[in-house]
Amino acid sequence: VAFTTSKHMAWSLNAARHLSGEESERLFALALERIHALDEGTYGVQNVALTLNAIATFSMRSEHFRRLLREDERAEQRLVQLVLSQRLEDLNSWQSVSSMVNAAVHLTWSNASNTAILKHLSQATKTQLPAHGASPQSIAMIANGLSHFSYKDPAVLAMLSTALSAAGGKGLSAQGIGVVVNSLYRMGERDEGMLRVCCAAALLLPPSSFGPQSLALLLNGLSGLGWRDDKLVGRLSRVCMQLTPQDPELLPQHLANIVNSYARMGQGSEEFFVHMAFLITEFLERGSVGFKGV
Repeated sequence: VAFTTSKHMAWSLNAARHLSGEESERLFALALERIHALDEGTYGVQNVALTLNAIATFSMRSEHFRRLLREDERAEQRLVQLVLSQRLEDLNSWQSVSSMVNAAVHLTWSNASNTAILKHLSQATKTQLPAHGASPQSIAMIANGLSHFSYKDPAVLAMLSTALSAAGGKGLSAQGIGVVVNSLYRMGERDEGMLRVCCAAALLLPPSSFGPQSLALLLNGLSGLGWRDDKLVGRLSRVCMQLTPQDPELLPQHLANIVNSYARMGQGSEEFFVHMAFLITEFLERGSVGFKGV
């Protein structure tokens, strides 16, 4: 593989995310070597987003890839510079901007690097992105990035609120709703417009749409912000009562967040808490690490 152009590198790396073993390892190492040699001016926004996301995916895959990335300090500097070199007027795509923010969340970089990237992308969000036409997924990824790095910018939040209201919550998944609401809680932002849209969208989704993680995120956010929606909270309690110990996605952390959320809100029937106690007991009997010491 020659990696003679940034597009070649971006698309090859993106495809390599689906490979395993020595092939993906060799391609990843080669990309880190070549990323310094390619002309900065040849990288368009889409290629930067693809490259950044592919490398983030590799770094999440194993400690080996994270070590390779940590050991190459120039790679971090180069990738950060690629993001910062993108002109604001070119950062006009919700998909590309949110994709780069999401990649930064999963890359174990220095605080200085993450702050520089988020500052640049936040500036683009509030000045270049259109208020209409944003996908709820993109809005959720940017909100998650802001909360992950504790980066507060009222103008960016206002833009996200406007974009979400314009979309009307259409296309919001249960996971996306949970991410947005929990991100608002983590930022300490009680944006009523976004909360209303999210709650309305959640009520329209079938119960089967909610998994343990989306339930925990949404309930944790609602209870933390002190947001009352008795109809939604009551409906979610019935969904929680369908959770079983056999669910492979159910973790002790989810149960802890769900139980704590209903306790904070002063809601939940006796039947609900009995079922939660049953689930917790099952985890304890298995010797679950998540409940160790309880």
